[in-house]
Amino acid sequence: MKKNTTNNTLTPEELKELKRNANGILAETRMNFQRMFPFVGSVSMQMDLIPTRDHRNPTACTDGHTIYFDIAFLSSLTREEQMFVLGHEVYHAVMMHPLRIEGRDLSIFNIAADMEVNGILKADGLIPPKELFLPSDYGFPAEKSAEEYYELLLQGAKQNCQMPGGDDKGGNNGTQQSGPSKGMSGMSKPGQPNEKLKGQFDKHIGKSDELNKESGAGEYSDRYGKIGEDEDFTPNVDPRESEKVRSAAVAAAQQIERTRGSLPGHLKSLVENLLKPEISWKEVLVQFTTRTSGFDTTWSKPNRRFVHTGTYLPSHEGNALKLAIGLDTSGSTSEDMVKFLSEVKGIAKSFSAYDIDVIQCDRDIQDVQHYTQDDPFLEGPNKNFKVCGGGGTRLRPILDYIKVNSLDVDALVIFTDGYIETMEAKDDPGIPVLWILTKDSTDEHVKAFGEVVKFAA
Repeated sequence: MKKNTTNNTLTPEELKELKRNANGILAETRMNFQRMFPFVGSVSMQMDLIPTRDHRNPTACTDGHTIYFDIAFLSSLTREEQMFVLGHEVYHAVMMHPLRIEGRDLSIFNIAADMEVNGILKADGLIPPKELFLPSDYGFPAEKSAEEYYELLLQGAKQNCQMPGGDDKGGNNGTQQSGPSKGMSGMSKPGQPNEKLKGQFDKHIGKSDELNKESGAGEYSDRYGKIGEDEDFTPNVDPRESEKVRSAAVAAAQQIERTRGSLPGHLKSLVENLLKPEISWKEVLVQFTTRTSGFDTTWSKPNRRFVHTGTYLPSHEGNALKLAIGLDTSGSTSEDMVKFLSEVKGIAKSFSAYDIDVIQCDRDIQDVQHYTQDDPFLEGPNKNFKVCGGGGTRLRPILDYIKVNSLDVDALVIFTDGYIETMEAKDDPGIPVLWILTKDSTDEHVKAFGEVVKFAA
């Protein structure tokens, strides 16, 4: 049996019962979301919701993949407030706020992230608490990113020689700045119902947070007695786990589009942000394929796509992009697929004219689709991309496919984690190859030919 370090008042059995009741509340709240707000509901189903009793988390928080709720705080909320808090934490995770803090001032970024999240929750139609950080409170425009709100808050803090909310940083004797008088952290403690959900109710965790190293500091009591530390409270900001939540968000959005025909504008914008490419593809591929001239055509090099039919058409020359893209769809890359697709979309968006063949392969070729600027990738009729695969890994079939079908392409880009069969010089398809490897990948098996680019850590 685990050692109970939570408090000296509750017995292990009493604490277990309280957590069981809290789990029931969270299950009901999640079901309500599934029925009323399917996007948040679907994403929350991919996250662990854990009730805790720990002085380091007096309300609620997320590390980007798990959401922790203080049991007394949770039970003090109305149903509408419970939904708002859960939605608030889900959106923090979807937007990867724990990974976006970087070197910024945590207290200011907390407010900025809340402004980004709370605006979306209002657009969703959830009932917000009376006191909440909203962009309009500070005269800021809506639909900005947390980073943009951070800069606006930082500028205001510098102009007033203090931090937002009156924390004196410059000799103002704690005088409130003009505007709403909301506290910097606004952290309320359970057992103080009049203060719940004031301004900012959740604790934000950053990548380098020292939360788990705190011991004993800040202990307090609630209606159940003294609060210490809880073994179930184990936040850990893990980029790989956060990627799973991002993938769940994109999948949920695609499912809503399939069943309802369209996404609300704010969700569509959110998903587009999740699918933003990391790599500057126009620069990379123009250099890689050494294309410099215009869109001229030539009969000296017929378009091989139609040769097998007996039809001879001219091929493009110049900076019209002709590319084959290989997607490693084996089981080991399932968590990376959203990232892969965002980069493929980034390639298509970078060129005004293109012919792209997307080849999916695990152990064998699973699917081949052709896209052009008139029939674009992840847009229009193609907006819902079906990933095919999930088995073992063998990417040589992609190279063989290009050779056998004499694809009229200038280069091949392959997205993989690198855990594939070892390539040999004889496998070289005779065109430039660019291997795009995931962060936690190996290039050991792709050294025979081509160039390697790794996603940034």
